[in-house]
Amino acid sequence: MRKLCSKRVPRLLTPDQKQQRIDDSETFLSMLKRNGTDFYRRYVTMDETWIHYYTPESSQQSSEWVVFGESRPKRPKTQISAGKVMASVFWDAYEILFIDYLEKDLAPSDYWLFSDLKKHLQGKRYRKNEEAIADTEAYFEGKSSAFSKNGIERLEKRWTECVAVDEN
Repeated sequence: MRKLCSKRVPRLLTPDQKQQRIDDSETFLSMLKRNGTDFYRRYVTMDETWIHYYTPESSQQSSEWVVFGESRPKRPKTQISAGKVMASVFWDAYEILFIDYLEKDLAPSDYWLFSDLKKHLQGKRYRKNEEAIADTEAYFEGKSSAFSKNGIERLEKRWTECVAVDEN
């Protein structure tokens, strides 16, 4: 017997939400199989994420090499800043189509698009919304169409895994 930590998930889904996710995944997989090229050309998705004025580096990003026997480097605990702006991004397989920014106190969600952005933001500090927005727009402008296409193409695997979980 062994002790395991629980897997962290963004939220627990109700049975109805799980079924809706499975139904949607099956529908999208069916459309993709009928005409993949046209599907990728026409599929548009969106999501939102908070852009904090300061996002601390992750433990992995701040790790340092030390000589064997040397003590571990010390790092003070830091927190994400209270100042934030929400980025809403619409994108397809070819490009970022539209970005809008909203003030705090709205419900956020996460999706594949933002994992790389959040790595980019870690360790940075902003004093104003304009600074956070300018850095985020520069980040997206630096992404190629292959970045968007790769993200949209990953949806097939996500939908397939969703349907497979239901079958087990």
